[in-house]
Amino acid sequence: MKQILSQHREQLKRFMESYLDSKSEDFSIINHWGADVISRFKGFALNGKLVRGCLVLAFAKMFSKGRFDEENVLRAAAAMEFAHSSLLIHDDIIDRDDMRRGNPSINHQYEGYASEHGFTDPRHFGLSFAICAGDIGFFMANDLLSTVEIPREDKLILMRLFSSELCNVGLAEMQDIDFEHLEDNITEDDIINMYTYKTARYTFSLPMMMGAIISGASEEIIAKLQAIGENLGMIFQIKDDELGIFGDERTLGKSVGIDIRDRKKTLYYSLLMSTPRKDELYILNNIFGKSDIDENDIDIVKKIIVDRGISGKISLRIKSFEFSAKRLIDELDIGDDSRSIILEILKYNLERKS
Repeated sequence: MKQILSQHREQLKRFMESYLDSKSEDFSIINHWGADVISRFKGFALNGKLVRGCLVLAFAKMFSKGRFDEENVLRAAAAMEFAHSSLLIHDDIIDRDDMRRGNPSINHQYEGYASEHGFTDPRHFGLSFAICAGDIGFFMANDLLSTVEIPREDKLILMRLFSSELCNVGLAEMQDIDFEHLEDNITEDDIINMYTYKTARYTFSLPMMMGAIISGASEEIIAKLQAIGENLGMIFQIKDDELGIFGDERTLGKSVGIDIRDRKKTLYYSLLMSTPRKDELYILNNIFGKSDIDENDIDIVKKIIVDRGISGKISLRIKSFEFSAKRLIDELDIGDDSRSIILEILKYNLERKS
């Protein structure tokens, strides 16, 4: 994965920056917020790892058979990243987060602007403007994707896939929010289903398939990439849950313990709440959902996770997804170099620290 990022990240950043600069000029004609929102969106989007966009580039190159149109693929890669940034902007609103990637979230930035200018309800102003910024990002993504030059039939498949998977993310986000208010009848399968559509497919299946579609890969290859991406994404999400409890805030660029504060129904939560001791249940119910959660609360949860052997159970789930991913990768009709790239992505997910 590091190889993919090192090969593609800088060129993708340059393309995104150039596109956003042109939009800043266009939007400034509408009103004075045009340049402002693009400036903030640029800072937000370019500060990310750009994993999804780099995957579009890598998989387009993998299946290009030597006919790699870099400019064309960059449009799709940037579209993927703009959609991702927009989802994060809206996600920060949903999760009431004021920090993202080590910097103030977009909603918090605009809340600060409103406070500085003496507006009567800075919080609402910040949330409202962040919603608009995210919406603009989604439509810029659609604009870029519409300019990808591939055969008409493939282009329709590409755009329908993009729209469909983003709709799925929205539905899974709704499910995630609903889970926060439910205690009963949420099974491990429910959580896995939510993970699949909120994270796994959109983080890995979608960009991998987009790249392959642009380069004219067969339907069989694209279907296998979807399945591989789901397994890669499940590992990614479960590791994300782990980092949300055991991670280092300086490395993550966001607060640890948010899932505990919001009583998120993660696999960790599911295993913690399955047949706990009475004393543990009382402690956990007083910590999960606590708005002013502190380091001591997080340490208590960590200790129970370790004492109950939950980390080992989580590792077994990860191993299962790893085994499925490797089996599917072995079945792909690709060269050794391409296979090594996908295995490196798997390794990155298994070992990620941020």
